[in-house]
Amino acid sequence: MKAFLSQLRPGPRAIAGAALLAALGAAPREAGAYSYSGGVIGSPCHERMTWWALRTVRAELGAGLPAPLTDQDRALVDDLPFRLPDDLQDRGAAALVIGVRDNDLKGEGGREADSLTFIHGDPDLQREHCLRRPEHDEPGGSEAALADCRAFIRERMLEALDGLGPSGDVDYGREMSLEVTLGIRGKIDVNLPLFFVKLGQALHAVQDGFSHTLRSPDGLRVRGVLNFIDEVEGRREASRDGPPHFSGMDDCEAADDMRRLRVARAAEASTELARAALDPARSRAEKEAAIDAVLATYFSYEPGCGYDNGWCDAPELTTEQYRGCACRSAGGEGGGGAAWAGLLGLAALGAARRRRKGLGRAAAGAAAVALALAAAPGRARAQDAVEPAMGGNNDVQPIERDFGVYGTLGFGGSIDNAALAGRGGALVRLSTGWLLGVEGEWNPFLNSNTGSLGEGAANVYGTVIRQYQLKYEAVNLRTTLNAGVSILAMDLVGAPAGQVGPYVGISPLGVEWKVARGFYVVFDPTHIAVPVPNTKGAIFAYPQYRAMLGIQFGG
Repeated sequence: MKAFLSQLRPGPRAIAGAALLAALGAAPREAGAYSYSGGVIGSPCHERMTWWALRTVRAELGAGLPAPLTDQDRALVDDLPFRLPDDLQDRGAAALVIGVRDNDLKGEGGREADSLTFIHGDPDLQREHCLRRPEHDEPGGSEAALADCRAFIRERMLEALDGLGPSGDVDYGREMSLEVTLGIRGKIDVNLPLFFVKLGQALHAVQDGFSHTLRSPDGLRVRGVLNFIDEVEGRREASRDGPPHFSGMDDCEAADDMRRLRVARAAEASTELARAALDPARSRAEKEAAIDAVLATYFSYEPGCGYDNGWCDAPELTTEQYRGCACRSAGGEGGGGAAWAGLLGLAALGAARRRRKGLGRAAAGAAAVALALAAAPGRARAQDAVEPAMGGNNDVQPIERDFGVYGTLGFGGSIDNAALAGRGGALVRLSTGWLLGVEGEWNPFLNSNTGSLGEGAANVYGTVIRQYQLKYEAVNLRTTLNAGVSILAMDLVGAPAGQVGPYVGISPLGVEWKVARGFYVVFDPTHIAVPVPNTKGAIFAYPQYRAMLGIQFGG
């Protein structure tokens, strides 16, 4: 496994993530053990071990090989919230890693901390991470939790076998629907090869089984199973609930011998399970027997270890670098305190977002609109806002009253639902304070998880601008409304290029600076744009909260 271990070098994201966690101190974190790409730290531990297993088995057995990519398959691969290596740009590899990540995410995005709190705190899901449920008390709690974890892995592996064809190899036509949050498309149900999804879910539990357990020096036998849920809720008692979840054990890039061995064993066990399922020379019964043999090798319980003897003097309990659960408040074994308060805060926010991911964003957008409109509902409010600062004479300087035609150019971007926007068009001044026109923009979408830029959409819309006169002639405020159409310029899952839908936009409060007669610099710090380029089947909308800078010229 030296070749595999050589891949696990800390990068800038891991270092930055570790610094962030240190700064957060008692902030709650997920119980997902080895991290996944796109999370808080973002080191692709699960992905790397899974890629290693798939590459190895494909090379050895010539099984599970890629199927030809369709246009929709390519749209899925290009929009994944993680990067696939160049040699694994295929639907099977994508489905396998989506399955691995599903234990942690359950359809949510990797940064949706409020939703993930509910997932990782669910007692029914602890078995998917080889962790104790609340009822797994001592004596016998570790053995029961391990049996529960083994049962989950075996269940998923047998379900994976149902995705094989008569030849014993993957049948790509046997699919299942899974909810996934993609980089640009967002949350959507995707049809994926059954075998790879179920294998991925099993491999996640296998890999977590090496960071969530106390093990023998060779890393093969389990001496104790860790406890996340009682620990984070502040009620864990070691003699009853077992040892706590340790964030230090989640570090797949650590250089010490024990954690490097754990990572190597996790990759090794993942490879052996994939091999057992994909070996075309084995019958279904032989594959089931091989799966059981792998579980016996890596997930057998070693009796005689417990609270009284420190789980056979487990080094994980006494070595400081392995300890320090980030889900716990500083200065107390039980936790409670700031961590529990953080969980409650996330729960309150998450409760509003469980039924619809966009609710929080919509609320934020509505708040921005309300605040901006309250700040400048009309001319009198705008004048009140700047009068103390501007001073000068009290005579209102007129906005240009003459009929005129103006050209517009602008550029900006959005961070939430990352995107860029470049626009241009023409405006006509109808009367004092009112302009009407037509504009168009290219709106490329950015997959913020991978940094890849897609063609996005082309938006064409009518524009209405209401100007609010300030006392200082060179500076005015404005509200801008847009309505038109959005044309999808890229293939997305369930939304091929060329689809057409509505577009609406609003900039509640912008600032225009008159540099010279007929020439303005315009800044819109709160431009809300909502292109909906696909209204067929699964609707695709890509709301953006932009900052836009532009010019207006002519007269």
